[in-house]
Amino acid sequence: MNDEQNSVASFLGSGLEPFGLVDFTINLFMVALFATLLAKCYVKFSYTVSNREVFSKNFVLIATTTMIIIAIVKTSLTLSLGLIGALALVRFRTPIKEPEELTFLFLSIAIGVGFGANQRLLTSVGIIFILTLIVLRNLHRSSTHAEPYDTRLSISITNPPADCLQTITSLLSNSAHQVALQRLDESENLLECDFIVEFDGFSTLNSTRESLRNTIPHINVSILDNKNIQL
Repeated sequence: MNDEQNSVASFLGSGLEPFGLVDFTINLFMVALFATLLAKCYVKFSYTVSNREVFSKNFVLIATTTMIIIAIVKTSLTLSLGLIGALALVRFRTPIKEPEELTFLFLSIAIGVGFGANQRLLTSVGIIFILTLIVLRNLHRSSTHAEPYDTRLSISITNPPADCLQTITSLLSNSAHQVALQRLDESENLLECDFIVEFDGFSTLNSTRESLRNTIPHINVSILDNKNIQL
């Protein structure tokens, strides 16, 4: 019986050998470097409607925290099982509404996991390859077509009428060259939607905003991002 207990204890305590303080420090700085590059890439090339500057500041913290956790638990199966139990208690209350945000969060975690497992070369090559793909994809997109949309509109309506979405799209289509619905969240008492549209100028944008406010009651219109609107 004692031999069986010792075997189980040995198995639970077994794992990879921890790397030294020097390697840990080097990996920590490399994680911060790659996470910073990822954040800059996200701010410059992302098409999400959220505040990219604010959201990207989480990448370094996520990556370094993940690396520290992996570096600690990888030496013991017991600690790994404890981590699974601890994560089961964690709930993210802020919803991720765009897949691109989730993709960059996974990349941040991948950086932390790779360096936390001391896979320095493989992780570096993989992340550099992914960042290069993102840059090349956006350069190709810019060379094949100019930026088609100028303004990102966020619209929120309290107690929306049944046909309010059709009304909104009709008003935008009559005023803008291009209209694309990017996000739609609808409940019984609230409708939220994001559009990417192309306006000729600020006067057209302002007249469209006034038309929306005069046509639909209880509507809030926000301009989240505009690049080429001439005042």
